[in-house]
Amino acid sequence: MPALMPPEFAARVTWLGANPDRAAGLPSRRLDRMALGFAGHAGETHAGLTRPSCSRVVAQHPKGTEIRNVRQVTILSAEDLAVIAARMGLDRLDPGLAGASVVIEGIPDFSHVPPSSRLQGRTV
Repeated sequence: MPALMPPEFAARVTWLGANPDRAAGLPSRRLDRMALGFAGHAGETHAGLTRPSCSRVVAQHPKGTEIRNVRQVTILSAEDLAVIAARMGLDRLDPGLAGASVVIEGIPDFSHVPPSSRLQGRTV
């Protein structure tokens, strides 16, 4: 059972944020803590067990159909943000400007981790 094998990688959370109002734009506000459940973070616009389908999935579901929400949080890596900042000629890229919910550090090529991969966390 692969899910029970010890993980090869470990990461550290370096930033938490939430977008409380999608109509106000993409940026997330920094948080000190984030309580997560099966529906995501209650203060985040992307939270919820279900959502209406949008133009990205209209080939599978007519627009507005209630579907499973598979994007309750947006996880970015500190390493990827550093590469993007360097390519933009910046010292640093604020993860809030990218709409991040969680920024982690320590997993190489995190942007290549497939969607819906299982990430497990623990409090230290």
